[in-house]
Amino acid sequence: MKKSILLIGDTIVDRYHYLEATGLSLESPTLKCNKISTRDEYGGAANVAKILSSLGCCVDFFTSINSQEIKNLENKIECNIIQAAEYSQLKERFYVTKTETYKYLQINDCCVIKPIKLSVDTRKYDMIVISDYRLGIIQKDILDCLPKEKTICQMQISDSKEGFEKFFGFHSIIGNNHEIPQNKIQDVSNSLRLKVCISTNQEKDVAVFYDGRTTFVTPTLINDVKDYHGAGDAFYAGFCASYDFSTAKILSSIDSAMTSATTYLTRKHNVK
Repeated sequence: MKKSILLIGDTIVDRYHYLEATGLSLESPTLKCNKISTRDEYGGAANVAKILSSLGCCVDFFTSINSQEIKNLENKIECNIIQAAEYSQLKERFYVTKTETYKYLQINDCCVIKPIKLSVDTRKYDMIVISDYRLGIIQKDILDCLPKEKTICQMQISDSKEGFEKFFGFHSIIGNNHEIPQNKIQDVSNSLRLKVCISTNQEKDVAVFYDGRTTFVTPTLINDVKDYHGAGDAFYAGFCASYDFSTAKILSSIDSAMTSATTYLTRKHNVK
């Protein structure tokens, strides 16, 4: 029987523009470029939804998304989309090629989302999964109505001063070493009263704090990876798809998470 998951999180439309530099403008100190191509991908929590679905989970995805984007997203992932707000968060990235390719500019067109209510019955799900990119879906009123004992949380902090305090008392939190420093994982877990706390560090050890102890798991080294972007989503989805809230089996779920991340990183267009 498929695991039933309610995923709550921020959909991001990642729009990639590829350009070729042709020179400098005579009118202003800017590059002149020819457009090569443009493509859209669905990132943020939508990437988590896609991977959870590919791992055999039955996913209801509660997210903010423009109505025009819903069909496009449904064609990309096999899940039921529950529209929480009529807005798609857009991030545009411009890559310029001359002798090499590099990111030249990123423009974030993101909007503050008004207060919303969770319109589903959380009792019917095996697991609640939070994928928080700090774009407005993860609101206090929503968190307050979730069953904490079966909710797993992920949050991208990046350069924000915002922390994990809003996830106090939930079952698990997963973050990278910047968000949850591995040398402080026990302090983070104890202060938030978590059952499980996990800190990843790209190709280095994964730290897992549970049942009063920290265990380190070493992933298989992967060579010739072009881009690690999205690997954390794949790890997170792989863990959630495998985990059954039994800490006795947690290391096998970490193995499943690492396998999911490896599969994601070694997809055809991401290896040299």
